[in-house]
Amino acid sequence: MLTVQQRHIIAATAPVVAQHITTITTRFYPAMFDRYPEIKPRFNPRHQQTGAQPRALGQSIVAYALNYDDPIARDAVLAPITHKHVALHVQPDHYRIVGECLLEAAAEVLGAAFTPDVRDAWQALYWSMADDLIDGEERLYHDQERRPGGWRGFREFDVVDRQAAAEGILSVTLAPADGQPLADFLPGQYIGLRLKHDGHLHYRQYSLTGQPGSATYRITVKEEAHGQISQAIHHGLTVGQSVHLTAPIGLLTLDRRTTPVVLLSAGIGQTPMLPLARQALAQGRQVTYLHSTRSPATLVFREELESLRAEYGDRLLIIHRFSHEDPAGEPSGRIDRALLEDVITVDKTPDCYFTGPAGFMSDMNALLEELGIPEAHRHYECFGPLQLPTS
Repeated sequence: MLTVQQRHIIAATAPVVAQHITTITTRFYPAMFDRYPEIKPRFNPRHQQTGAQPRALGQSIVAYALNYDDPIARDAVLAPITHKHVALHVQPDHYRIVGECLLEAAAEVLGAAFTPDVRDAWQALYWSMADDLIDGEERLYHDQERRPGGWRGFREFDVVDRQAAAEGILSVTLAPADGQPLADFLPGQYIGLRLKHDGHLHYRQYSLTGQPGSATYRITVKEEAHGQISQAIHHGLTVGQSVHLTAPIGLLTLDRRTTPVVLLSAGIGQTPMLPLARQALAQGRQVTYLHSTRSPATLVFREELESLRAEYGDRLLIIHRFSHEDPAGEPSGRIDRALLEDVITVDKTPDCYFTGPAGFMSDMNALLEELGIPEAHRHYECFGPLQLPTS
């Protein structure tokens, strides 16, 4: 709990910290990895190279500080972080490591402005945030463990099937190695995966693309040019080998309502959309499914979507857009305002879900806001570090 004086110090220094926070977090990660190399595998190196991870950490700290006195807004900042952390099996001692290195980085960047009183105030704020996250994560771990077929931490799974889903995209089906019951999941949720590669453990998260209620999980993975683990899954993970998974987690889920649903995705961001479409249609809702990808060759789930359209008819509208010229004559281009205006009936206040690259998500968030879709009806999932779509 922060003292009154510490709250005043946070309020007075927040603009300066916000101005330098990305510099602080960018310096923090290499220092932490050098001092605590055992923690490095939990972070995707690509997200370090692009700066996405430092930006995301900086955003979350500043957002927590600015919303400290608003419990609802504060919880909204923390909720997706707790789910990401549970997928990584983050433990309380990790917060000690992060806090130690983060405050040292802040002192290096801010210099004389980071007085003992300022340091104490921001340290208290960090531990307030850390304690909130630790408590939230423990509740999620407890819930995962108690559900039928559930577990805490990592559980061994065997690869039982591999199927090419599209050009450069692979679907992998996984079954519990112990043969025991499997926890169900909500459409839109994801799992954490731990894979040993080149003698080291690596951690990633993947959306579940199979059917809830089955005896297996399915993930669908795009091979990335600079993706060490996506390449290992594509070229080294064979039937009979094993990986370790955390139980399903994630907030990109449907409420049981009657409002229309609009699903917007680009690239491999499509992975949570198929389960969401199935569920929304089963609830009796109208579904508009818009997906943008490079070409028809990279389009996944086409047969499954066509099966849904055959079953549900006019209640499912599917539109694909291809960013490269399509010789087959299918519509090319990207999802833009004109297309959204054509297919979204704003006065029915649809629930809009969007996933994909950061630029796509920012564009969709801004366009939906321009079209009058309230923030409460704009739902998104970040693949990788949590960053708010700008609008």
